[in-house]
Amino acid sequence: MIEVELDPATKHTDPHYKRKLREAKRACKEAAKWQCEYIHPNGQRCSARQSQLRRKKGRHGEPDGWSVMRLHGCHVGNKQVPQQQFICFCPKHHAEYDRGIELQEQVFCYRRGYQMTSTDALLAELQDSGISVWEETDGYHWRVDETDLVGRRTTAIGAVCAAIRQLSCQWAVTKRELDLLRKQIATLQTCMTGPPEFVPL
Repeated sequence: MIEVELDPATKHTDPHYKRKLREAKRACKEAAKWQCEYIHPNGQRCSARQSQLRRKKGRHGEPDGWSVMRLHGCHVGNKQVPQQQFICFCPKHHAEYDRGIELQEQVFCYRRGYQMTSTDALLAELQDSGISVWEETDGYHWRVDETDLVGRRTTAIGAVCAAIRQLSCQWAVTKRELDLLRKQIATLQTCMTGPPEFVPL
């Protein structure tokens, strides 16, 4: 593993950023002596080397020709700081490392309070909301109870969002109508009372 000065904030402003990145990855592989730096649980280092020939797995597990190993210079650690760290991995261990990072980020999201919601759970929660959503062969149908608002979408969440949008639009129209009625009532009240009558002395 190596550490180099490579500020990601200059990615779009430095015309030499891509060249510096290539050089950093090559330096990482040279520092690793062109061998994957992954350490197995038993303490053994991965034996994959640059340009090493290996059999490709074909159908039914049978060998299907040969491939040439190409090592990767892999980003590790915080990618937003000017001091970037690189480690030399073979394609297999590079993919495993990236998947591990993705899983960590998912766990982090769960810890912040997010959770996966199934379609069944979503529809169950809607039962007492005044919005009905049900599945048919052509998609998910929705209806706002006791109104003429109906529709169809290809996904359950799309149906829920469409129903909410229609409710929002309906509320905006109703609000405008109420404001207009209030103004008309105020005008009528003014006309009925009229100006004060003149009483002669």
